Amino acid sequence: MESQSLIPLEAAECAEREKQEAVRQAEERTRREAEQREQARLAEEARVRAEEERKAKNRAHRAKVNNEVMQAFVKAGVDDESAKALVIAIAGGHIPHTTINY
Repeated sequence: MESQSLIPLEAAECAEREKQEAVRQAEERTRREAEQREQARLAEEARVRAEEERKAKNRAHRAKVNNEVMQAFVKAGVDDESAKALVIAIAGGHIPHTTINY
């Protein structure tokens, strides 16, 4: 009769090991998913930062070019306010056949 009592005990131990393994796998899966979410969040932050930097550089470049164009108008005898208005109009596409190359 002793061998009969061992079988349920072995089965219970096996079931417990399987349960523990299932818990371990679930915890590992949860950890991996959290890690992937964090990596995605960091990647998105980096992408946003890079886009903001690109836009800032573009704004600075456009401002520099616009100032150079304005100074050229002033050198040509246009007053400051009119030169500024001309640059704004050209940059906005309001003067036909005239563009500013950035």
